[in-house]
Amino acid sequence: MSVDPFQEQFAALTNVAALSVDVDDATFFDRLTETIAHLVDARRVVFGLLDGDKQLVLQPGTFGVTDGTAAMSTPCTPCTPGGSGVLEDIVYRGSSYRGGFTNDSESSPWRELLGGVDVTNALVIPWTVGADRRGIVAAFDAPAPEGFSEADARLLKIAAATAGLMWQHKVTNDHCHALNRESEALNDSIRSMVNMVVHEFRSPLTVVSGYAEMFSAGAFGDMPKTTDAPLKAIIEKTAELSGLVDALLLVAQLEAGSITAGLSHFDLRETVAAITAEAQALVGLAGASIVVVVPPSPVTAVADADHVHLILNNLIANALHYGGPHPEIRVVVANDPVPTVTVSDPGGGIPPQMHERIFERFIRGVGRTSHSGSGLGLYVSRQLAEHSGGELHLDQSTPSTGTAFSLVLRGVAANPTTANEAVSKTELLTPSR
Repeated sequence: MSVDPFQEQFAALTNVAALSVDVDDATFFDRLTETIAHLVDARRVVFGLLDGDKQLVLQPGTFGVTDGTAAMSTPCTPCTPGGSGVLEDIVYRGSSYRGGFTNDSESSPWRELLGGVDVTNALVIPWTVGADRRGIVAAFDAPAPEGFSEADARLLKIAAATAGLMWQHKVTNDHCHALNRESEALNDSIRSMVNMVVHEFRSPLTVVSGYAEMFSAGAFGDMPKTTDAPLKAIIEKTAELSGLVDALLLVAQLEAGSITAGLSHFDLRETVAAITAEAQALVGLAGASIVVVVPPSPVTAVADADHVHLILNNLIANALHYGGPHPEIRVVVANDPVPTVTVSDPGGGIPPQMHERIFERFIRGVGRTSHSGSGLGLYVSRQLAEHSGGELHLDQSTPSTGTAFSLVLRGVAANPTTANEAVSKTELLTPSR
């Protein structure tokens, strides 16, 4: 089966696109012009681009010649191939040039463009990118006695059109990379600022909270009864602000990559028992109840135990806040096929359009208006879960069934023989979601 040579040549040209995206302009034109030179059998190929002063500038990296500049003193003036206006005629009127000549300053219109390089024949066409006139594409010194052929001219036009698409793609890609770099720099600045503010807030908050508790405890003498409520409010609000500061610091550390997971083996049932016992005071204040369901045999998880503690505290606190009046909170531990803790509440649910957004920073659910959370709990919890190689996801949330979140952790295929056995020596079961 014969292959159309134009198809082969076009395929060779388009293959350059994959190699010419994340490179500088000189490398882009170097690869492109070398490919075109092989396609049309030319010793030299150049791209001349118009600059802001209407000068045709030879691009660095062109094949077979050195850099140079040709001043276009009379743009848009029609000219003959041997006259001074041939470049203008090609660029502004869309004409092309194909011919040969002897090398002297009068007969070759390309010597100035090429910086004095002698050529014997030329094939020059306009180069446009979209609707913009960008300059010319020129091939020089075909070895054939008759110079460049009509077939070469057609192929060069195809090459120029393909080069225009490549250039648009490259410019767009470069612009996206620049925006990403600016965004990263801005995010770094924001993280640094948040980190600084958080650290500056901690000391005065500790002082305010400490003095308020001392006043409330009578360390400075008996206080009037009228100060009880204000002091209680000060203590509560400084505690809230301290929690927000801690959350912001944790977010900054997570996004800076300065938090690592200290993986260890532990029985997830024991962790859940400890956390739910700690939560009993909050559960009682909310007029709620908490039901814990665990399997009879150990559920060995591999994760950072402190991070798991924080994640489950956040999930239980959310269930109390958004579970409605006097909610029954269920905490279920399972090991099918990997260690999982599901925390559910009977509240009004989360709107479907918010099911993923609630894991973003500063996004709060809809629930009791008295809740003044930071909107960082679920974001931090999911990040910490992923740091341990696990997952945190929303199982369900509807007005009729309430809301359930599941923390899925890595497990072990076989329990370690000793308590100090390294995690790396144990075959891990990972979440499949």
